[in-house]
Amino acid sequence: MQPSQDAEPAAKPRDGLRAFLDAVAARARLPRHVTAATAAAVTVCTLASRLTRGQAFQLLTSLPDPLQPLFEPCIAHRYGPVADLDDAAFLQRIAERLEVSPAHAEYISDAVFTLVRAVLPPAINQHVAQQLPRDLRDLWLGARRPVAEVDEPELSPRLELLADIEDRAPLPFGITAVDALSAVLCAFSRRLSGGEARDVFLGLPEDVRVLVDRCLADRGEAADTFDRDQLLAKVADSLGTPPAVTDEIVGVVLSAVQRFLPAKEIRDVASQLPTDLRDLWPVA
Repeated sequence: MQPSQDAEPAAKPRDGLRAFLDAVAARARLPRHVTAATAAAVTVCTLASRLTRGQAFQLLTSLPDPLQPLFEPCIAHRYGPVADLDDAAFLQRIAERLEVSPAHAEYISDAVFTLVRAVLPPAINQHVAQQLPRDLRDLWLGARRPVAEVDEPELSPRLELLADIEDRAPLPFGITAVDALSAVLCAFSRRLSGGEARDVFLGLPEDVRVLVDRCLADRGEAADTFDRDQLLAKVADSLGTPPAVTDEIVGVVLSAVQRFLPAKEIRDVASQLPTDLRDLWPVA
């Protein structure tokens, strides 16, 4: 079965990673909380789980060099037998991982598959197709196109917070909003007393709190003593980001977190901070 003709031109190898991700974003109707890189990686990694490890490796190594780092985890974490996924199970898995509806997952999969096929040799596209059940093969080859309308879901507090961080923070490739949130809050909360740190985390919505629960592990009552530069160094060490980028990430994360805390909690935190750190935690 031959791939259907696409209405829009796909990214070519010479266009590089940025053009590829821009094309994913344009075609997939991504909600605010899902980046093009995440959508592409989740879709291709889920596909790789349905292939033998050898075929998954061949798929990765046949991609243009600029795209390969995006999908390397698909192979690094490809262990065990081939996943038993038909198209419904495939789309459900993507929907769960991206927190979208199955109908939206189909739009995303169609967009990613269209663009990935365009930068692969035709023989590789057919080799992949041969390992898939018919319904999933049709999805891979573009022989079926999404027909259901999709609406962007109302954001939960967690998705709203992560979308805010994704939109405003200069996150380097490979660093997610969850990574940034965890690194900043784990470091920042060490400057607070144990009781105040717990109050901050308890003040967060439950679906946000579960992302940073580890920050309270083995936490004593005494606060660590450090200034702004030392805080930034801790976060930079965790994320592997340069100072200027780290400074901006910390500011964005802390301001995003403040939106979910009661005013009293914001004031209580500020009362424990030195002057230079209060600049990162302003009280209205």
